[in-house]
Amino acid sequence: MSTPKLLAGICLGLLLLLAFAVLSYMPPTNPGQILYRTAATQNYAVKSGNLPSSDAAPYSYSLSFVELNDDGLFVEPAQVERLLADLKARTGQSDTTILLYVHGWNHNASTNDSNVACFEELLKATAIMQSTYLSTNRTTPRAVYGIYVGWPGVVYENEKLNKALTFFGRQSAADRVGERGALLELFSRIGALRDRQAPAKTKFVIISHSLGARLTYKVLRPIMQHSVYAADSGKSAFVADVAVMVNPALSADEHTALAALIKGQAEQEAGEAHPRFIIATSEKDEVLGGIFPLSQQLHSFVRGDYALADQRRTLPLGLFDEYVTHSLTLEGKYENSAGRNGCPTLSHDELEIAKGKRRVQDSAELYDYRSIKHYDAQGKETYRTVLSDTANASKGPIMVVKVAGDIIPNHNDIFTSPFVDFVSRAINAGLYRSR
Repeated sequence: MSTPKLLAGICLGLLLLLAFAVLSYMPPTNPGQILYRTAATQNYAVKSGNLPSSDAAPYSYSLSFVELNDDGLFVEPAQVERLLADLKARTGQSDTTILLYVHGWNHNASTNDSNVACFEELLKATAIMQSTYLSTNRTTPRAVYGIYVGWPGVVYENEKLNKALTFFGRQSAADRVGERGALLELFSRIGALRDRQAPAKTKFVIISHSLGARLTYKVLRPIMQHSVYAADSGKSAFVADVAVMVNPALSADEHTALAALIKGQAEQEAGEAHPRFIIATSEKDEVLGGIFPLSQQLHSFVRGDYALADQRRTLPLGLFDEYVTHSLTLEGKYENSAGRNGCPTLSHDELEIAKGKRRVQDSAELYDYRSIKHYDAQGKETYRTVLSDTANASKGPIMVVKVAGDIIPNHNDIFTSPFVDFVSRAINAGLYRSR
């Protein structure tokens, strides 16, 4: 090959690399992709409906939105202030279960986003369950308040273009959201509202997914480290009572220090604590098993960290067996349903946790997340999920769970009945079961 052709090939390769970098790290350019739920028009009306059972009380829940921009700051601070004022008024009226959700890659807070629909199905199921319990005032049921945290997880309108190009740039955006402090401020202010009551009867739960779980982990890591030492104190964890991170786009080396603390606690003789932090990853996650290791190699090379032979640098936390503390498997057969109401999988009335006391013979089952039975319309068991300890199992409040592919079939389809029931029972145990 002649020298001019070689130089031309090098230049073409550099131009293609530059074009890929520009397209990959491009922030959303359409203002409509930044702010979907302006405070001036946001509707805080309580939504309600009737349970399938004629002898059950109606259920209700609230849903609000907070959005952050590509720099990790609040798009509209008025969203936050209005949310907190509304939440303060509601928690003053009744005991409240606060569910906050942080979405991941290829999602946002738009009205047609599937994560919004699925989160609302989860709120309905929680509201059905909580409607059977009274607040401490003995006159009102426990309230359910949902908060959807949106950030620019989508860049292009074309879904295939997003999947092909934007993971690297959205990972960087997620790191900005996790590190700039606005999200920690939101978590802390909600936690402060919860702590106004003595004893605290309002509970705060954080659920996150994918890159949203990555940024949530980074926000909560110091708190998780502290919780290892405070597991048996009986006090509420600072900020959130329970946090669930699903399919987190996080390398195992980010978890090394915390894993050492968990291992140290596993060697103690203390009794098992109820779960406060659950990190769950599907063994069939095509993103974490595909593009994610490549992205970690690229990021490691750019920052001058060349120890790529260490698999902790490139493998996702939830698939690095040395750090996995539990496995969640399925016995029997579960058919992933088509879902309703815009959610591709979940329908709230399919969940065993929503059936609550009308299904179980012993109410202790509502707090048992280790073995959960699922039934058909005739009451016949069709399948069950089983949580098993690994050799790294800890007695503390942090679980790193590898989830079977027939429970979570891929990276995005996390709102399946067996997994949501597992998470709901684990949250139930962490919030309400006596310690």
